[in-house]
Amino acid sequence: MQAAADPASGPVHIHIESNAGHGGSSGSSPVSKTIVDWARRMGFGAHYTGWGKQEVSPLVN
Repeated sequence: MQAAADPASGPVHIHIESNAGHGGSSGSSPVSKTIVDWARRMGFGAHYTGWGKQEVSPLVN
């Protein structure tokens, strides 16, 4: 998928759930998976957009 994407369009976020299935034995509730998925997407976006980075001005004496 990343190889097929246009490099000028920016990075592609791909997540593959390795412990997915039809049973409830994964140990994670749907709410916790939603929170983790949201955090992963926000982290990816923040990393590639610079969101949250602040320039620190030097101390003036």
